[in-house]
Amino acid sequence: MNKEQLVLVRKQYENSEENAQELERRAKELITQLDASRAQCSQLVQEREILQKSLEAVKLEKNQLDKNRIDLSATLDNLSRDYLKLEKTSQILQKEVDTLQDEKLSCSQKLTE
Repeated sequence: MNKEQLVLVRKQYENSEENAQELERRAKELITQLDASRAQCSQLVQEREILQKSLEAVKLEKNQLDKNRIDLSATLDNLSRDYLKLEKTSQILQKEVDTLQDEKLSCSQKLTE
């Protein structure tokens, strides 16, 4: 080998060393990014589990509230029916009171005559 070839081989060797160092640096950088991504992924999985538990709790609460709403609606319907019955009974009783007052007035007038 002549001197030019040695210089060229040496230059190629130095370049390959630089490339190897750059590749090692880049590999370390990518490993760091991968570790960070794994940590973030783990955190997101935990957050997802927490959100799923919260969602289940909210669904259970919603179901209970729906049941309560149905119960309250039924109670309100029953109270409305009872109110209507009482209102009719009150009207009937008021008519009887009016009739009795008219009879009382009539009897009172007859007695005064």
